[in-house]
Amino acid sequence: MIIPENIKAIGSTGGNSSQSITINSVAANGRPFGTPFVLSQTSPAFVTYSIDQSIPSDVGGQATITATVDGVFVSGTRNTEVANSGEVVAINRREVISFFVPPGSSVSLGRSLSTGVTAALAGGQEVIFK
Repeated sequence: MIIPENIKAIGSTGGNSSQSITINSVAANGRPFGTPFVLSQTSPAFVTYSIDQSIPSDVGGQATITATVDGVFVSGTRNTEVANSGEVVAINRREVISFFVPPGSSVSLGRSLSTGVTAALAGGQEVIFK
C-alpha cells in the first residue's frame, strides 16, 4: 500500500482518547547520511528506513549502517561478504531499520563502507504521533 505524504489519520489509543498521526513518506536519499535532523520538537515518532547495499563479489567487503538518536545507537545492520574470484557480480541487499524517536531528539544515519561497497537510502516512512 502506498501512503501519500503528510496524510493525517485518527486512531484510537483505547478508552475515550484519540491520537492524530502524521505519516511522512521518505523518498530515495531523502535523509542524507551523516546529517542530523529532528522529526518533531513536540511529538514522538516511529521510523522505518530501507537501505540498499551493494558489495562486489570479486573483492568482497563490508557495509555497516547505524542509526543514532541524541548520539546513542538505536538500530543498525552489518553485511560482510568474502571475496570470490570465480564471480564478478554485485551482491545486492536491502536492509530495514526501525526505531522510536522521542520529541525534540536529533536523529543521525551513518554508514561505514569498505572500498567499492555502496549503500543508499532506498526510502522509508516516519510516523509522528500528535
